[in-house]
Amino acid sequence: MYLLGIDENGLGLTNQVMLGPLLICAVGFEFEGSSFPIKIPFSFKEKIKVDDSKNIFKAKKINTYKIGETTALSFISFLKGKNLADFDRDIFKEFNLLNNPCNLSGFCFSNPLKIPVWAETLEDIDDFLKEKKIRFIYFKFCFLCPKLLYKKDKYQKEAEAILKIILDWQNFINTKDYKVYCGKIKNFSKQTVKSWFKEEGFLLDDNIEFITKGDKKEFVIALSSMVGKYIREIFIKRINDYFFQYDKNIPFCSGYRQNKKFDEFIEKIKPICKK
Repeated sequence: MYLLGIDENGLGLTNQVMLGPLLICAVGFEFEGSSFPIKIPFSFKEKIKVDDSKNIFKAKKINTYKIGETTALSFISFLKGKNLADFDRDIFKEFNLLNNPCNLSGFCFSNPLKIPVWAETLEDIDDFLKEKKIRFIYFKFCFLCPKLLYKKDKYQKEAEAILKIILDWQNFINTKDYKVYCGKIKNFSKQTVKSWFKEEGFLLDDNIEFITKGDKKEFVIALSSMVGKYIREIFIKRINDYFFQYDKNIPFCSGYRQNKKFDEFIEKIKPICKK
């Protein structure tokens, strides 16, 4: 059986102002049997943890970022090899399914980034997965920057990204013996998503499930959420680092408009952006 998990990071609330990209991330496995053998919360040697990403990455707690990055890179290394060193080369250009309007020349990409950023070492879970008769075989994401979302329905853009990933996954495995577990898109019914997919010429079938709070229920959705969160946090760090080099009094911005620091950040970067 083949199983794909898909989830988003950086979508926010309907009218919430956001900083940084929207990530739609997917991870895929091949396994024996009818049900996936790993449940969440999952922990391996205290260095790898898979759960709802909001339970893993916690602001101002560097150890949680170490765990999140160790988990993400330990899985990605199965596909890329152990020599993950340059984020743009080894992850972004390798696994992103979308072309970006800035052509990697915007301030999000201004500083070359070596990885790992927070973690110290990766963890080898190959023997554990073999014991469970599981193979990690697929990882892709769609990176939607604000330019791609400007004045667009972000939920429909999310659906389009999900469809792009599903089509890539189908082509990759070349079999109908698969399932897709996807975090539910806002409060939209499967029928609404089905109509969106139909506009793109794709008929949604029973192999694909949209699960409410899926990152709290299914391992593959939780892992895709965690890897997506890791990639988004990389870009939040890069954005902050870029503007901090011009003004060290700029407050750190997490990317979500939740308090006055977000508005202060936006006001302080405006003159820098005009240069």
